[in-house]
Amino acid sequence: MIRYKKALQMRVMNHLRKTSDGTWEVRLVVPLECRAVMGRNNLTKRLGRISPSEANRLAVPVVAEFQARIAEARISPAERQRAAERQDESLKAMMSDKLRRWENIIDVAMVDAEQAALSAPAKPVSLAAMFADYASEAGLAPATVKRWKPCIDHLIAHIGHDNAASVTPADILSWKNELQKDRSQATVRNAYLGSVKATFTWGIGNLRVTSNPVVGIKVRVPQKKKTRSQGFLPDEARLILKTALTGDYSHLSEHYQRAFRWVPWVCAYTGARVGEITQMRGIDVFERDGHWVMDITPEAGGTKTGHARLVPVHRHLIELGFLAMVAEVGDGALFYNSRLARGGSAANPHHKKVGERLASWVRDIGVNDPRIQPNHGWRHLFTTLSRNANIDPEARDILKGSVPRTESEKYGDYDLSPLIREYNKFPRFKVE
Repeated sequence: MIRYKKALQMRVMNHLRKTSDGTWEVRLVVPLECRAVMGRNNLTKRLGRISPSEANRLAVPVVAEFQARIAEARISPAERQRAAERQDESLKAMMSDKLRRWENIIDVAMVDAEQAALSAPAKPVSLAAMFADYASEAGLAPATVKRWKPCIDHLIAHIGHDNAASVTPADILSWKNELQKDRSQATVRNAYLGSVKATFTWGIGNLRVTSNPVVGIKVRVPQKKKTRSQGFLPDEARLILKTALTGDYSHLSEHYQRAFRWVPWVCAYTGARVGEITQMRGIDVFERDGHWVMDITPEAGGTKTGHARLVPVHRHLIELGFLAMVAEVGDGALFYNSRLARGGSAANPHHKKVGERLASWVRDIGVNDPRIQPNHGWRHLFTTLSRNANIDPEARDILKGSVPRTESEKYGDYDLSPLIREYNKFPRFKVE
């Protein structure tokens, strides 16, 4: 192994070296007799933090340029002057001969460098390990890791090896075509190709691989036809809220009774994602500046933006007994049993299971149009009603926890008082 490493080191072409900060650079010492003409002792050019084979390839034209400049500088000023004044043919021939000799030297150096780059074997890089390191450094959410890791494993199984350095665009194209046989284009593009592309992009930035085989591979996703509102229609919203209010859930455990009774109503009045509500704890509902608020925070389980936000408790929720329910439960989980985490995995929290069960319940009670999402429909309806009530768009997005639309909206905060002033415009739901 030691001999092998030394052999590889010998393949790095002359005048190419790796600096202390890991950057490759070309460095040629200017001969003493040329320094006065060239005005420097060394010629250097940094190539970047790249692989040895890539450094060899990029160094070839740089070395050629430097050596040509030195060769030209070897011709004395006097010789240059005489050539210009007398058109001395013998001097021209001498200059041409010198340059020709240097060109031959450069040609040999280019061939040697290219052969060294081609013969140096690429070090194997585990694709699975590269994804694990990327996920760790980037702080990917457990749910994202759970969704993306099977995609990485599927690619490894398809190509029959785990060497990221050997994955080619042809491999990715073959994989894409295989995936599209039984998966939607959106899933192939966003989950499968998306996860692999992100992993290789990280790998390039961390000197694991030199190229991204997914770049240039496209999946055309047909635009969905919109044939109805993405939010609940009035009759659908009324049916869900009325059933939540009057339904018999005595056969369910206490946390499910509370979830079926309250989560649809809280989603309706906040536009929050269902997981942000089902993860809520009693400690997240409190009074501030004379107003009752809900702290939708990643500390309870997660938020899409990774940021916490305060959302006012609507007056109608208070009238229906929401605060009384919170007080009865205490500081713990309101809508799930914290002791029933699915295998203890952060990627499979029990509050997510509650959201899935609520979605099935919405279908069971009669809201079964496949074009409407049974939980996410509240976010669309909240947006529609907020627009109709002339709620400030920025306040509306903060209440929903949407990603800022512009760079400027990322600055500063939206104080609670003006947020409540805007939120008070939101109408009450009527179920009778």
